Order: sequence, then C-alpha cells, then structure tokens
Amino acid sequence: MTEYLKGTVVFLGFPDWPPRVIQLLVICLANAFTEELVFRMAVFSALQARSKVLQVTVSATAFGLIHLSAGMPDGMLGVTASTLYGIVLAHSYAAHRSMLLPVLSHTAVNLTMFSMLL
Repeated sequence: MTEYLKGTVVFLGFPDWPPRVIQLLVICLANAFTEELVFRMAVFSALQARSKVLQVTVSATAFGLIHLSAGMPDGMLGVTASTLYGIVLAHSYAAHRSMLLPVLSHTAVNLTMFSMLL
C-alpha cells in the first residue's frame, strides 16, 4: 500500500482490512461527488446561458487542469487523460442533467486508480 493510503487509513483510525475497503469506497465516492458537483453542476450552472459546447469545454478543461499536480497520474499525462475523461463526464451530465452516471463512473475510475496503488 502506498504511503498516501497508509496515512489516510491511519488518520481515520481504520486498522483492519474490511473497514479499509469501506473507507476506500467512501473516499472514492466522496471525491467523485465533490468533483462532479464543482466541475459539472457549478460550471454548467454558471454557463447556462452559453452553448453546451462551451459548457463541456470549460468543465472538462478545468477538470483536467486541476489534475496537473493533484491527480493520478499527475503532470501532462494526468491533465490530458483527465480532460478527455472530463469530456465524457460532461457529455453525460449534459445529456441527462443528472449527476448519477458521472458520479458512479467517476467513483469506479477512482476505485480502479486506488486499487492499482495497493
């Protein structure tokens, strides 16, 4: 397990394996929900008078840029991958005006990324 995950697990006081899995699920879901709330709902609301293309572009670009130093992977690879994935999430939100699919998809990606670190 990486140092990041060890610190998170110890910080929240879960020393045993099963609670760690639950904690990982909660962290991934909370992160996905928060990022989708900011990058989809807030951006789309702020740009509601604009075109869907602009909403998707701004939302996906902001989502990608935030992963420059704080993403997995970080750097330009992270920005590129996150921006492309942000386009998918933004199109999903634009099509359905629901956060359910973007949050579930984002949670699954987060779980996959963290699982690769274990």
